Amino acid sequence: MKKINLILSVILCLTTARLSAQTKNFGDRVFLKDGSKLSGAILKYEANDFVLLELVSGQQVRLLAKDVKKVVMGGTSDAPKAEKPYEFKERGLYNATSFMFAFAKSGGTPYSGVGVQHVVGYQFSRKVGAGLGVAYENQYLVGLTEGKTISLFGEVRGYLSRHNTAFYYSVSSGLVFPIAEKENNLTNYRSGFMVYPAIGLRFGASSHFNFFVDIGAKFQRVYYERVTEWITDRYDVNYRRWVLRGGILF
Repeated sequence: MKKINLILSVILCLTTARLSAQTKNFGDRVFLKDGSKLSGAILKYEANDFVLLELVSGQQVRLLAKDVKKVVMGGTSDAPKAEKPYEFKERGLYNATSFMFAFAKSGGTPYSGVGVQHVVGYQFSRKVGAGLGVAYENQYLVGLTEGKTISLFGEVRGYLSRHNTAFYYSVSSGLVFPIAEKENNLTNYRSGFMVYPAIGLRFGASSHFNFFVDIGAKFQRVYYERVTEWITDRYDVNYRRWVLRGGILF
């Protein structure tokens, strides 16, 4: 009787193992940066941490994300979702080029403008980086002409998580310089102060190029005079704009 129970137990274990193997997808493949490839069933996949792979032999292998080049899933509906490895440079030089669309309403009248800017900086850690930038803006797309400015500013930025798509913040502050338009009798321009906080999303975690989009509130102040044959008018102008910005980070 004991022999029969032992035989039945062995058969039960072998049958359970076989059924378990049949339910797993051993068509998953992991390509490593050293050129090698492993096949098996992915048990757990943390894109920024590790891949746990079970081979057909039953052996489980833990692979670090920094060693993984690519993961190809076998196609089962319950397989973990494959993501690109997180390779974003959390430390080092960065460049950010962006285009801006500004909009506001004053006294019931809507105003819109456009601009372009570039920032060169250094990322000290994922959460803190600093840089210097320059921007050209036209505060009024139609109607008014005395709205062209150049800004020189400093920037602080940081990313809030270690994911391929991550929220980030940026705060810029510096000087804004009006562009003189003598044909409109605008003279004696003086620079003013600018501050620009924004929050947005970075798309992708490549070590080379990533896209970003954000929205922020921009405050600028400039001074100028309009001189005619009969009178001199002095202007103290405050530009308050919502700004939608998008660009590339490299």
